Amino acid sequence: MLSSHIHLLSPELTSHFAMPELHPYGRDKHLTVVKGVVVRRESTSSELAEEIARRLDGKTQDIDDALRVAKLVSQLGLEKTISLLESRTRRG
Repeated sequence: MLSSHIHLLSPELTSHFAMPELHPYGRDKHLTVVKGVVVRRESTSSELAEEIARRLDGKTQDIDDALRVAKLVSQLGLEKTISLLESRTRRG
């Protein structure tokens, strides 16, 4: 169930769960988080993780996209990997 559909649940049911309200990161915080996650999860250099975060800025807010790029960059290079990601997102 999407969080935008939470209002469809009865108050009796939702009262059993903590329902935090989450707000998106600001740009600087998002770049910092992407860089940190990519370094930790994919063991990339800090410089490459920062470049991935910067190159994806404004294109996607999905951290998984950054992880996909980090996984493929050694095989395809950064330009090709970003290009593939952009074509995938255009197709939906």
